[in-house]
Amino acid sequence: MDSDKIIEQYLADKNNDVAQINQSNLKVENVKPLGGVSSDSIMLGGIVGFIICWAAIFLMLSKRVRLARKKIAVDIKTLEQIPCKNCNFYSNDPHLKCAVNPSSVMTEKAVDCSDYCAKENKLF
Repeated sequence: MDSDKIIEQYLADKNNDVAQINQSNLKVENVKPLGGVSSDSIMLGGIVGFIICWAAIFLMLSKRVRLARKKIAVDIKTLEQIPCKNCNFYSNDPHLKCAVNPSSVMTEKAVDCSDYCAKENKLF
């Protein structure tokens, strides 16, 4: 019989604890945040911050793309000055493009190549 009383007392204590927990949850839900800042304004601030971060990333990437385009344009201009394709020693062979200066073929060093020999234009 004593064990039944102990179990009843335990269950009664448990029910009181559950009731207290429910009351404390109700109190927490009704409390207003400090400073009068609502969750809507916090959410709006997060969205605006997210948009600003992506805009900054986009601007940085677009600047890098513009700089890369300028560098490519400069590289194309220097490639147009390289006379290797009009030289007798130049071939389109991927293993050996130039028989005389294979290390400097199609580079900026080849602009002033001392071994340059122009191809003769043969019609037939």
